[in-house]
Amino acid sequence: MVTFSDRVDLMVGELTRSTCDLGDGREVIRVLRSAGFTEQEMDMGLEEALERARFDRINDAILAGLAGGEWPGAA
Repeated sequence: MVTFSDRVDLMVGELTRSTCDLGDGREVIRVLRSAGFTEQEMDMGLEEALERARFDRINDAILAGLAGGEWPGAA
């Protein structure tokens, strides 16, 4: 059985993988709708999903920089 927490995890994954601006509410809603999320799921889990997706994107950028031998922002 899929729990609400599982659905939020899926939202986070969609938002992290997408190239949409996480500050653009219309774009975020469009991405989540196209991924099959319902209005109710978005109403209840959007804030958490956005917060976690922002965190994941930052971590991905840092790890990508480390893999390339550079520390982002170190100049």
